[in-house]
Amino acid sequence: MPFTIDNSTAPVHELPDDAIFNFSCSKAQKPRDYLFSSEDEYERALADYIPDLREVERIVRHESQHRGVAIAIGVEVVHYALRTNELGQIVWVYTNNQGGKTPKIGLAAMLAAPTDPSKSDIADIKALGYKGVGDVGRRVMAWNKQKQGMFIPVPLSFKG
Repeated sequence: MPFTIDNSTAPVHELPDDAIFNFSCSKAQKPRDYLFSSEDEYERALADYIPDLREVERIVRHESQHRGVAIAIGVEVVHYALRTNELGQIVWVYTNNQGGKTPKIGLAAMLAAPTDPSKSDIADIKALGYKGVGDVGRRVMAWNKQKQGMFIPVPLSFKG
């Protein structure tokens, strides 16, 4: 996930929850990345590749949950996205986040947002220095209780 960090050279996992991350993703990351502004456009595009409509709906719901938190934490532009390989097969679905700043805990909340975080969501959460969605959920609740800054939505995956 492309971003820069304000005033720090420390490893990401060592940074505190309030370290500021700047989203620096370009409009398209790779030659076969396709961006969509609406759920409907995204769903139609996915349906061209995935015959199981329940799977399409699950993917759209998952990415919409990421998108909702991204907007809430200050990401300026969020597109639905998919990447294909040279054979025209989907190899990755994601949200493309462009511009804006958020504290590290906001980024973690966005990653943990879906009711069903993916393996890559969990890996990214751990790379930030969190133990998992439970750790993120508890820290978001503590953050919001302290009213340290922006309100951060509690991840839907948090069962605490």
